[in-house]
Amino acid sequence: KTVAKNGIVEWPTEYVENFNNCEMNTAMCCWVTDRKINKDDNNGDCKSPYPRGSGPEDSNCVDADPADNTDLCYVDHARSPQANHVEGGFSIFDGESEGPVHCHGFAWSDDPLAASNRFMGNTLFYVSLQDHLRNRGYVRNVPGAPMCGCLEQMPTVSRSDCTKTSAKDTFDFSYDRADSTFDATIVSTKVNFKDCGSLEDHYRELVDEGEVQHEDRFSKVIVGDNNCGAEIDEFLDGQGIERIV
Repeated sequence: KTVAKNGIVEWPTEYVENFNNCEMNTAMCCWVTDRKINKDDNNGDCKSPYPRGSGPEDSNCVDADPADNTDLCYVDHARSPQANHVEGGFSIFDGESEGPVHCHGFAWSDDPLAASNRFMGNTLFYVSLQDHLRNRGYVRNVPGAPMCGCLEQMPTVSRSDCTKTSAKDTFDFSYDRADSTFDATIVSTKVNFKDCGSLEDHYRELVDEGEVQHEDRFSKVIVGDNNCGAEIDEFLDGQGIERIV
């Protein structure tokens, strides 16, 4: 937590393929299980007592659900073969068949000096490990998809919550009289994470501000409320399958 707020966390490109070349400048995590007791905070239904060493009997925190904030439409397995270890295939989640799912993501600017770009590794750490695993107890990925990854590798959902990042740098300035030049060094940084509501809305704001280039593919991963049915039909049509209701 201290490093995430006061230093730079490296983006895990070289170690985890889920985060290699995020072309839409967006990453997202989705969880299907809650494993931490949080009293009356609307962060899932894991309740006391925890399972005991003798077994899960009498526990209210076995296969508990996270706070449901999205509709899971489908998983295209071809998006993330490194996570599911298959070359293709798909899973369709029509209606409410998927059960509670919680998705949360973030986006960053093309500008390498923007806080959202400089500290995107910090934001990943905060969203995936600090806020959702440690604080809320969310675990387990949507079957066939990464738990976290570049947006283009994630399942198609209706919406996602969002975190945005800002930073305050403290500089040390020195003046060289001989050369008549100033030299500035960053001596400390404080990184702040703030809820930004809807990931889709935040992405549109970055596009409107010229921070990122618009990607049509974004709307094929986050499709908007009440649009799963139409997106499933379109996806199946692309697979040469007609759904008969």
